[in-house]
Amino acid sequence: FGDPTIAKLINNVTAGYNARAYADMLILGNELGLNAVKLAEVLETSSGGSWMGSAFKVLRDDLLDKDVALLRDQLGSLPVVSLAADQDLIGRLEQARALLS
Repeated sequence: FGDPTIAKLINNVTAGYNARAYADMLILGNELGLNAVKLAEVLETSSGGSWMGSAFKVLRDDLLDKDVALLRDQLGSLPVVSLAADQDLIGRLEQARALLS
């Protein structure tokens, strides 16, 4: 793949991470007794919102999954994104911000 294709795949994998996080939070909210439609409204208008969340109902899951698989196949694996206690959220945010400086 050339740089434009890699950039496209990385963009779509980022979208996949966002869509997965959104789906997981809707499922978690439901398990905690929240109304999923109302929670979606909160997520779409608050700090947890994203373009993927706003377009969640109409996503082309098959195309998103295809690009995730293409990049995973190219690299052998994809980064695991986690907010588990053993993950350094602030350190990773700072490292990424430094790349933008």
